Amino acid sequence: VSGTKRLNIGLFETKAEAEKILEQVKLISPSGFIKTFIPEDLGDVVDLRNPGNREETISVNINLYFDYDQPSVENTREPSGELRDYTSFFEGYLTGVDFDQTVRPYRDDSEYQAQRNQLRLADAALANDPNIDPQRIRYRDYLEAGSGGIGKGSAPFSSCNGDTTELAVSNFFKELRSNYSQFTTSFTNQVLLLYEAGYDIKITLEGTASGSGVPANNISLSSRRIATITEYLRNYMEKEVGEFDAERISYVVQPLGSEGYKGNYPRTGLCRIYDVRAARDRKVRIVRLDAIRK
Repeated sequence: VSGTKRLNIGLFETKAEAEKILEQVKLISPSGFIKTFIPEDLGDVVDLRNPGNREETISVNINLYFDYDQPSVENTREPSGELRDYTSFFEGYLTGVDFDQTVRPYRDDSEYQAQRNQLRLADAALANDPNIDPQRIRYRDYLEAGSGGIGKGSAPFSSCNGDTTELAVSNFFKELRSNYSQFTTSFTNQVLLLYEAGYDIKITLEGTASGSGVPANNISLSSRRIATITEYLRNYMEKEVGEFDAERISYVVQPLGSEGYKGNYPRTGLCRIYDVRAARDRKVRIVRLDAIRK
């Protein structure tokens, strides 16, 4: 089973075994394929189990998004004092739980309206819990945000996301969920596979922030975002590996802050939060994975 022309995930004696693995490979590399060969052809195959294979570099390019100004300094740790990992931020801020992926108009959908009312009640309850920040990324807020406030009853109103608001917001939330799924399945499985095959692993991460705020503070914010990813991976490996050697996984971290801001969305007002272009700048990008066998 090959993930790319350069990297073969493994060798299998039966096609059924290979097809099962290929389903997982295609989540991170859609071009994955099965190659049938005779033993004499093995010199052309890079097998992760082959001790002669010393090093592999895999381009990843997964973007993991964060809510505005999160994690804050106060919100980086659990009540227990443990560092929070990205799962808690995705579940708490990024799930878009009222995101209706169907073609039904969301404002006229009774199921949506009932769900929204439940969320409002839940937020009110969470607001009374000092250990939980009730703020969420809400699909409806992105749809309804404009220069005059939240909701089209506000005047004057100009949507943060232009004339194609619903398409722009829908595409962002679909990407957000898809990338999270890719991170928690394909990418983590690949890290585990390489670790168990005897490789030391180096992961390159970039953290960025939107254009609003103080540049120095955005550098710190980018670093906090990166920390949630490394914490997630540490927790994952500790659960999956009997005796996990944390020194075998290292990170190249690049907290870039808002240096990539291109001036294409406002730095003030509500649209600094709800313009999807600003939302796409609030992220950690998993750039590459290097695997080295010592």
